[in-house]
Amino acid sequence: MDEQEKSSHILIVDDTPENIQLLGMILKKEGYRTTVALDGLQAIKIIDKISPDLILLDVMMPVMDGFDTCRYLKTDDKTKNIPIIFLTAKSDKEDIVRGFEAGAVDYVTKPFQKEELLARVKTHLKLKYSEKALQKALEKSRRRADKISALLACSKAVLEYRNFEDAAKKIFYICSEIIGTTAGYVALLSEEKEKNEVLFLEEGDRPCKVDPELPMPVRGLRAEAYRSSQPVYENNFSNSKWVKYLPQGHVILDNVMFVPLVIEGETVGVIGIANKPGGFNDDDACLASAFGEYAAISLVNAKNMEALKESEKECWIAKDDAEKANLAKSEFLARMSHEIRTPMNAIIGMTDLTLQSDPSPEHRENLRTVKESARHLLDILNDILDFSKIEAGRLELEHKDFDLDDLLRSVIRTFKVQTDKKGLFLKLEQAENLPKYVKGDPVRIRQILVNLIGNAFKFTKSGGITMKASVRETSETSETSGISILFSVTDTGIGIPKDRQDAVFESFSQAACSISGKYGGTGLGLSICRQLTGLLGGQIWIQSELGEGSTFFFTAVFQPGDKSRILADSKEENHPIPDSPEPSLKVLLAEDNPVNALLATSFLTRLGHTAVTAADGKEALEALKREPFELIFMDVEMPVMDGLEATLRIRDGEAGDENRHIPVIAMTAHALTEFREKCESAGMNDFVTKPVDFNNLNTIIRRNISISPTVSESRTEPEKKPLLLDKNRLRRLRDDDAFIRKMYGIFNESVRNIAEKLRQSVISNDIKDILFHAHSIKSPCGTIGAESCHDLAEQLEKAARNGDSDQIKPIFEKLEHDLLKVMSLTSELSKI
Repeated sequence: MDEQEKSSHILIVDDTPENIQLLGMILKKEGYRTTVALDGLQAIKIIDKISPDLILLDVMMPVMDGFDTCRYLKTDDKTKNIPIIFLTAKSDKEDIVRGFEAGAVDYVTKPFQKEELLARVKTHLKLKYSEKALQKALEKSRRRADKISALLACSKAVLEYRNFEDAAKKIFYICSEIIGTTAGYVALLSEEKEKNEVLFLEEGDRPCKVDPELPMPVRGLRAEAYRSSQPVYENNFSNSKWVKYLPQGHVILDNVMFVPLVIEGETVGVIGIANKPGGFNDDDACLASAFGEYAAISLVNAKNMEALKESEKECWIAKDDAEKANLAKSEFLARMSHEIRTPMNAIIGMTDLTLQSDPSPEHRENLRTVKESARHLLDILNDILDFSKIEAGRLELEHKDFDLDDLLRSVIRTFKVQTDKKGLFLKLEQAENLPKYVKGDPVRIRQILVNLIGNAFKFTKSGGITMKASVRETSETSETSGISILFSVTDTGIGIPKDRQDAVFESFSQAACSISGKYGGTGLGLSICRQLTGLLGGQIWIQSELGEGSTFFFTAVFQPGDKSRILADSKEENHPIPDSPEPSLKVLLAEDNPVNALLATSFLTRLGHTAVTAADGKEALEALKREPFELIFMDVEMPVMDGLEATLRIRDGEAGDENRHIPVIAMTAHALTEFREKCESAGMNDFVTKPVDFNNLNTIIRRNISISPTVSESRTEPEKKPLLLDKNRLRRLRDDDAFIRKMYGIFNESVRNIAEKLRQSVISNDIKDILFHAHSIKSPCGTIGAESCHDLAEQLEKAARNGDSDQIKPIFEKLEHDLLKVMSLTSELSKI
């Protein structure tokens, strides 16, 4: 028998003195404490005072029998868990069952057998203490689970709240609830470390008349927490030495605990909690310390977040400054391009005209030198512009199907005459596994190869150059999708020193300072090649020995090409030129530069056309009103009215309805992509960059006059820009003009109503309706080939689905702009 069991207190309830004496003797001999009651009522009164561990209850008693007494005790929360053993002279099963139903745990029959009595008493005391221990363990486990849950809630608060005051408030209330306090606050140490700056105050059920915004001096028990960096508490606060430090009007405190917020060994604030019923203990202090640590972490996070925001702000300012600088640079380059290309147009054009006038051999050689020098200047300018576009992220790659074999051979042909003249060999080697047709950007691949072969030619005096291409073997785990092709250009030239090989790919850098003076160049070519190969999904590197030549390698990733599409494009581009002479056209030339105007007029006259000049856009409009023209060459930048404005007015019918669809070819010294896009948006049909290659002028004219109904009887449709309308989309579905006209008419009727509803939805910012109408407008646009409108409707639908209100309006404005153009075109086509 353990000590707890020996000290058990047993209440004997019996009205027979002999039974009382016998039971008392047996139990006391075993070490139990006993108390006696002579009936049920007396037992109830005694139990209210002593709370026994077990009751021996006689069944048959006067006043209140054992069954009634047992039932009464089992209805009281204070006594219902006390085990009751009935003492009975009856062994009738019915009475035994009745006793168990009343709430007894066992019974002992009279006359008593000592061994039986003690065995039953011991058994039920052990059961009681075991159950009590289990309940205590369960309560401890529940308490531990509550603590863990509270700590997890604090951890979540640290992650969820970026503002320290919000996080601290959440942590405070979690801490107060689990520890069981009703009042307190969170405060941070002031910069001078003399005062507490209270973030918030919880008064509980006792009002506090102290202004929480007033700083609290660091003194009293609070100062002990700052000094020790450990939780401190006082349970008899009103009688302690600390009470004198409370300011007048402070909430009444029964007890108080201060928990420090420690960061890197320094206490920077406290959590104060107060008025816990029964007072604090060391377990409370240990638990509260964990909450203090969470609050400290939250404070560090908040400070880091503030620093990050400040850093982000500085980054945005720097980014904005960089973008402004980059914009200024781009504007400067665009202006430089325009200013250089305008006179270069005249120089190259006049040189070509003079070369066609059968000059003397000496003059011809001089003119060729002038032309080559001018072309060299243009190459330098193009390098600078390419470099600028790549830096600004504005360089867009093509993704088209092309014949790789044909491209490689054309690059070789480009240099063949030069290498033969210099006595160098130029070879092309293609691996057997190299695909003939691929999809990618042929222009940029050619640009890289031409640059590398051009460099090799420049630095090679004897021997020659070999260009190779093969499929690069990649591992199965490679993240690169598509076909990776390895290109190389090997020369037998001067080579590059080891310590200069990395530098050749840097901007404005060459292998040696003397190279620029001896061989020429900007030092941008290889830098552009490196950035282009990165955009193409590859990389570039070099192997070279001084005096033994160099090999430049680069890779690019392609997709498999579609042979049928390449052949179709080739057939369209290389449409046979009729043997019959081209019709004589009346051309309007809008050009403010008199030299360029004279130059263009001379070439047009040589081609058999009649040219009328206008010095600005306003004069061009007046000329169109006076007399008919079949074609317009329109300079973009002119005084009074520029070419973009003039073209918009022509398309709006200001020069007469008959001129709405007259072909307009932009002539501009601007070479940046955005200017091409501006020209297309204004309604121009083609784009020619100055200096114009007038030898190709006939091709440019032929490409554009076929869209004019006044020139070609066989094609009466006005030209639609691919960006806006793919005119072949419906024809691919059904090659029937009547069907196509009908579809255009239906499109205009349906889309006009949807567009107006979409406009109203955007104005009212009704996201649900915007999503519905954007989806409704996307399908018919895709059906008729209105590609730009289809894509913009899809973007608008996505922005509405994501709730991106800032993007909705600008996307809609662009969609509405393009949609009006498409509807104008389809309206005209539906009438043809």
